[in-house]
Amino acid sequence: ADHLAVEHRVLDDMPHQHGVLVGPPQARRKRHVSRGDKSHTTLALAVTLFTALAIMNAQVALWMQIDIVLRNDAYETMFYTVTGTMFAVVASAMVYSLVAMFRVLAGRTGDHDVLAGHALYWYAVSGMFATMWFVVYVQK
Repeated sequence: ADHLAVEHRVLDDMPHQHGVLVGPPQARRKRHVSRGDKSHTTLALAVTLFTALAIMNAQVALWMQIDIVLRNDAYETMFYTVTGTMFAVVASAMVYSLVAMFRVLAGRTGDHDVLAGHALYWYAVSGMFATMWFVVYVQK
């Protein structure tokens, strides 16, 4: 009976909609932090870090393959300005992920403000990236 009560409490803490579990990694990381789960918090931060690395890798690959000259037209200049700024924002988010990961690895699992700030920053970065992707790559 205790096992079922614990399982029910865990499922109640998870975000869900119509019986289906939903939610970004930030929500899962918050749940692990609130329970003092160092290994899963570190894993969630590592996944976030490698996702940012994949985004940066895709942007560099696109820059290498695209046939746009920087100083040829206003569109080309704006393209590199917007994508370069987004690249810098994602790079700063990677640094934030590394700092948060090292703080958790050092045993500061009770420091909820850093990880809450990290989650908020990544929500903002995700929104900016989605907007940039739609405006720059879809709308051209």
